[in-house]
Amino acid sequence: MSAPTLTRPSAGDTPAPRAGRTPVMPKPFASALGALSVLAGSVALGTILDGGEWIAPMVQIVGLVWLIGLGCRLLRVPAPVTVLAQAAGIVVTLTAVFTSGGYGGLIPNARAVREAHTLLSGAWDQIVQSTVPAPASPELSFLIAISLGLIALIVDFFVSEVDAPALVALPLLCLYSVPASISEALLPWWAFALPAACYAALVAVGGHPGRRVGLRAGVGVAAAGGLALLLAIGSSVIVADSITDVGTAGRLDRSGQGGGGSNIGLSAFASLHGDLVRGESREVLRVNGLPEADYLRTTALEAWTAGEGFGLVDPDDGAQAAGSPIDVRPLARNPGALPAQVEVQVLSFSDRFVPMYQGTSQVTGLEDDYSYNPELGSIFRDGSTRPENYRLTVGAGEIPQEELRADTVTPTETLTSAEGISELAAAEAQRVTADGATPFDKALLLREWFKDPANGFTYDLQVPVGNSGDLLTDFLTSKQGYCEQYAAAMAVMLRSLDIPARVAIGFTQGTQESSGSWLIDSHDAHAWVEVRFDNAGWVRFDPTPLAEGGSLDGFAASTAPSAESSAPTSAAATDDVPDDIPSNEPRQTRTEVSTVTVADGGQGNTTPFWQPWMTWTLVLLLVLGAALAVPGALRRRRRDRRLAEAVAGGAGAPGAAWSELEDLATDHGLDLDSGVTIRKAANQLARDGKLTEVSRGGLRRIVLAAESSWYSPDGYAPVAPSDAAPVAADGAGSTAPAAGTAGTLTADRPAADLAEDVRRIAVDLEHAAPRGLRDRLLPRSVFRRSNRP
Repeated sequence: MSAPTLTRPSAGDTPAPRAGRTPVMPKPFASALGALSVLAGSVALGTILDGGEWIAPMVQIVGLVWLIGLGCRLLRVPAPVTVLAQAAGIVVTLTAVFTSGGYGGLIPNARAVREAHTLLSGAWDQIVQSTVPAPASPELSFLIAISLGLIALIVDFFVSEVDAPALVALPLLCLYSVPASISEALLPWWAFALPAACYAALVAVGGHPGRRVGLRAGVGVAAAGGLALLLAIGSSVIVADSITDVGTAGRLDRSGQGGGGSNIGLSAFASLHGDLVRGESREVLRVNGLPEADYLRTTALEAWTAGEGFGLVDPDDGAQAAGSPIDVRPLARNPGALPAQVEVQVLSFSDRFVPMYQGTSQVTGLEDDYSYNPELGSIFRDGSTRPENYRLTVGAGEIPQEELRADTVTPTETLTSAEGISELAAAEAQRVTADGATPFDKALLLREWFKDPANGFTYDLQVPVGNSGDLLTDFLTSKQGYCEQYAAAMAVMLRSLDIPARVAIGFTQGTQESSGSWLIDSHDAHAWVEVRFDNAGWVRFDPTPLAEGGSLDGFAASTAPSAESSAPTSAAATDDVPDDIPSNEPRQTRTEVSTVTVADGGQGNTTPFWQPWMTWTLVLLLVLGAALAVPGALRRRRRDRRLAEAVAGGAGAPGAAWSELEDLATDHGLDLDSGVTIRKAANQLARDGKLTEVSRGGLRRIVLAAESSWYSPDGYAPVAPSDAAPVAADGAGSTAPAAGTAGTLTADRPAADLAEDVRRIAVDLEHAAPRGLRDRLLPRSVFRRSNRP
């Protein structure tokens, strides 16, 4: 008869189960290096982006992908389920961080999907129109978070599931190639060195299955890898310099016609939601010869999307070849306007549209490949570009309010479409303008409703997230936002009254210098409302309650309404205070630019940026701590249950004690051979674990007790030391019970000693093969496939 094997036999003669695929064992350090490689590879993106607002969401998503993958593999979840869980984590994080919709702010709903579509569309517009470095807008941050999340998922799959860390080079190379291809200058050395170092460490740790990597080996690999990296970088720079003159030739041009790397453009969308992150101020334009302060506009937004905001219609629809010079039809027809010659000096502006004043009648100095759309009042070309300095013929002057009160409006389907406007917004528009006798009075009353501090509207770079399900309702309820929200809200509310309105984007007047010129910087980007009158044309109304200074409208201030008007005196009186500012005084109205999100400034951001960042960091740390604590907790629970069973002395006590010894051996790197008898396995444990004589005696008791419980007709009985079969110190001990011990062992010995024997053996193993921090946090036996309880 053959000796019993290590594995406890199953009842009957049933065939052994067919071997299945062993679940993938977690590789926490290798997968962590994979995540760090992705983060290090993203460093190069900082060279083509202005601002670090994209970093926090990207770190959150990459970290979450790693944690979910680690947790799923700790639980032995199949690979497809793990990938799906990681993808779900990406979706939930994107919903929570970037949208105001979603069930509970986490699970995406139709509103969150619409917001995501808007963000992606805005990101594409910015990619097409902007120059390098582009402002790190919420739209670009959203796109980067998605891309890095998917790359992190692919890298984690290569490292942990495919066990091929060398393949990580492919997504890292793709990640590096994007900024390398569009940057106008060579990327800094560390943008390549950091991901290369992380990749080398990843291959060193995860690329040699079965090799034990200690401190000495790790230092050796790091030193060799660092030397190779320095040699590679140095040789490539020397060769490139000697052969091609290291430079930017052959790179994709992202600046149009020679634009510098700091050019600024505007987005063609005015959204009802989304926070504005303030970037660094840059001088964009300088205007000479302007007789009085006025807004520079680029284009108008006429396409209303319910629940989102205003976007650009196709400017080619109705456009005509412009040539040079370009004759322009002034948007506002003011017979009293005085012509002036204005020169626009381009400092760092690059956009598809050319900034002009509302009363412009001619433009000279532009190339002849521009087009002109008289309905939008825009001169434009395909693609973003930096124009040369150009000159404008401008009719300066404001339209008297009395003329506008006598004017009429003609509703059209495109300019009065307010489909999907909330009942609250429509009702508020009716209530606020109820005393207005003319379209102008209604527009003036609505403008003043937003600007009057008594009504509670405030300027803020952060837009609170509401829960009504409608962004316009949320804004009118919270009464907090920046120029995009105010302009979009007023325009669609006017449309609900059958008053033709749209949103215009451009720049405020900027700051007047001592020379009389007007300096416009990136913080002066702005959005406002234009109302179309039958005689006067498009007239500007600015509803944004700026905290510093005033704002400019396209009509003259008046101390009192006309006798025929029923507009309340309070509206006219407040109109006289903030807007009637002499043109020779420097203006301090500050605004903010984003290539995708047109924004303005004034009041500071009331919620510091670090608060959400610290919250998410704390959450990630807590999740990481929990993930690291789970394996150890599972191992302690299993040990305590087995020792309690051994103390109880039931029929399963010996099996529980032996199973605990197996796990102890695995935890200390002494994996027992599963294809030998229990006695040979015990001899291996005694030899490799360097057990003391006292522990060897306890091991003999556990072995004989296990054999008795498995094979004796009478089952397990307490074992006396004198009855124990020997276990040889050199591993050559007997493989069968000693004479007279094959049957029931009758000596009276407390069963609780089995648990004490296990504890004593555990102490010896800790001395002979001490566990490191990794093995204490992530016990190997937790990840070992076993049929034992």
